[in-house]
Amino acid sequence: MNTGCNYSSTANKYGCSYGQVYAWVKKYKDKGIEGLYDRRSKNKAISQLSDIEKLKAENRLLKAQTQQQQMEIDFLKNSTK
Repeated sequence: MNTGCNYSSTANKYGCSYGQVYAWVKKYKDKGIEGLYDRRSKNKAISQLSDIEKLKAENRLLKAQTQQQQMEIDFLKNSTK
């Protein structure tokens, strides 16, 4: 990455592998933010989930969005240095 940030330090910071960071960057470069969305199929339709399962799913989604936003903020901070 030519923003002053490298794959290894990013992987260490977010607790994932070098290969995963490399794959994310490649997807982002190829398809933009759309390339990073999870496209795996889900087991149940939302209408089939109980209220507790719906809340847990919403909580996971919000946590993932928060983490994504924090990663974007950190990336932008590093790219301006």
